[in-house]
Amino acid sequence: MEHGKTVNAPSTKFDDVKVTDGVWSFKGWTPAKYENVTGNVEFVGKWEFKVNQYVIDYKFESTNTDKELPKEIIDKLPTAGSVEHGKTVNAPSTKFDDVKVTDGVWSFKGWTPVKYENVTGNVEFVGKWEFKKNASIINHIPTISASDKTLTVGDTFDPLKDVLATDKEDGDLTKEIEILKNEVNTSWYYVKISDN
Repeated sequence: MEHGKTVNAPSTKFDDVKVTDGVWSFKGWTPAKYENVTGNVEFVGKWEFKVNQYVIDYKFESTNTDKELPKEIIDKLPTAGSVEHGKTVNAPSTKFDDVKVTDGVWSFKGWTPVKYENVTGNVEFVGKWEFKKNASIINHIPTISASDKTLTVGDTFDPLKDVLATDKEDGDLTKEIEILKNEVNTSWYYVKISDN
């Protein structure tokens, strides 16, 4: 460069440089130019590093496979957040009160996992809720239905034929019926003779 001249910083464009834990971006030269140069000059290129940010997501699940979570619980889900590469993130410390519904109570059992260490991607915490039925619902009495039978000598008697048992909690309980005593004997018959 000749004495007294003006020199501009390079116009080269640099693409972002991605590394394991983030991205380097070129921010420009300092100074942008030297005017009336009287000696050696130096341009300093500035690069900025941004660490990778990952999503922290949350969801709730029921521990009871046959029972879906009510809206009152879903509405309690924490808002998604973010965590930097390499950091540790803990499950929320929020305490959830029991949620009473018509037929029972939902209780929060905790988060899985309790934390993520050295995060290198998106993470998800799963909150488990357990449902317990109200005692009054649990104790419904089963209904047993059977019809009268007419037997003749020599018939085979099946005490479970056409007998059904059900209840509101468990549905069909017919297979659970136990015969404690069966004194039916179709090999003889009884005749009552009138005194008249």
